[in-house]
Amino acid sequence: MSLVKNGPLPEKATADAFHLATAARHGIDILLTWNCRHLANAMLLPRVRKILSSSGLVCPEVCTVNELIGS
Repeated sequence: MSLVKNGPLPEKATADAFHLATAARHGIDILLTWNCRHLANAMLLPRVRKILSSSGLVCPEVCTVNELIGS
């Protein structure tokens, strides 16, 4: 599985990819972030979900705090 190499995230987002993959690996339901460039990004998440799914992992729901509490 690679969210960076041949994946939707750029090399500079390696730490973000690790964060997301770790959350998926541990079955975290929701990943809160202020990072809308690489994590809470509606254009990238479908590809991220597909990659995680192909590795047998479920992508957590990724959202900002504002999205979660509805403000």
